[in-house]
Amino acid sequence: MFKCKARQKTMSEQLPVIRTATAIAVAREHSNTLIGRGLSAIQNHDLVCADLDIQYRQARDVYDQITNCSWLSIKDNANWTTEKLIQLQSCFRAFQSLAKQHYGKAYYPLFKIFNGGQGVIGDDKQSSNYAQLAFDWCFDNQFQEDAEIWNDLGMMYRWGGVIEADNTFAFYWFKKSAEQNNAQGQNRLAWMYDNGCGIECDDKEAVAWYQKSAEQGNAEAQFYLGWMYQVSFVSKQDDKEAVVWYKKSAEQGDARAQLNLGRMYKYGSGIEQDDEEEVYWYQKSAEQGNAEAQFYLAWMYKNGCGIEQDEEEAEYWYQKSAEQGAARDKCNLGWMPPVSE
Repeated sequence: MFKCKARQKTMSEQLPVIRTATAIAVAREHSNTLIGRGLSAIQNHDLVCADLDIQYRQARDVYDQITNCSWLSIKDNANWTTEKLIQLQSCFRAFQSLAKQHYGKAYYPLFKIFNGGQGVIGDDKQSSNYAQLAFDWCFDNQFQEDAEIWNDLGMMYRWGGVIEADNTFAFYWFKKSAEQNNAQGQNRLAWMYDNGCGIECDDKEAVAWYQKSAEQGNAEAQFYLGWMYQVSFVSKQDDKEAVVWYKKSAEQGDARAQLNLGRMYKYGSGIEQDDEEEVYWYQKSAEQGNAEAQFYLAWMYKNGCGIEQDEEEAEYWYQKSAEQGAARDKCNLGWMPPVSE
């Protein structure tokens, strides 16, 4: 349970609080006495903290799902869907309310939101303020058996900001979090093994930790696990297994997984070839701003593959992709005839 105030406990405070039927009876008999009021205050304090825990967990689960399913730059709002922006705004308000009550875990997501302008106007001053609060609070509470605190510490050491980035420390905290079965920590530990950050590259360890996280429903880990199966970073290439994990991730909204699943349908890799399914997943990914998916979707519209031919839609998606700087898309846009023809 969240500790509302982090400080060094006295020896007497470290002794366990005994709540027995006798203690409850005493409290009832002396409800107007100092001891009665004291026990009542403890009970109310615990209820308040439990309620804050519930509010935080609901907001953090939604926030993590949304942000982990986005391949976009954290500072890029242009392609966030209206639904996601509404959800992010709701999370933001919840985190702000919790922070006003000095609920420490709310500081880190507020730092991320202000830093990225996710659904709000980016604010460097606010971002730096919450980054410092988040690090101080997490560091002060690092000895709690709380895998989420360790994961957030790992993230802060990984990317730096108010502290110097340090992959060794990031790896240490991700590992502690992962070993306590935290799906976020497992996914990030796998990524560290996958990319050789803070540790030597180790494909087997990466796959093992991606698997643990993916089995808990982490969409990003599911995408990476699908990729590992597709490109033979496991014992052998397995397109069918890749499709399984891409689909799980794609259904949760991961734009990269949606793109790759579309390509699996295109080539009939691990699944029966299906132009309509290919278009469906390209569309899902393209709507989230994935430039490559936008390019492929444009091609499908132009050639009438899996969907009725539509030059106007083709030009629209080529343009969307080209606006993100893809040179080949600019070339394709250049040779397309005007829609009026």
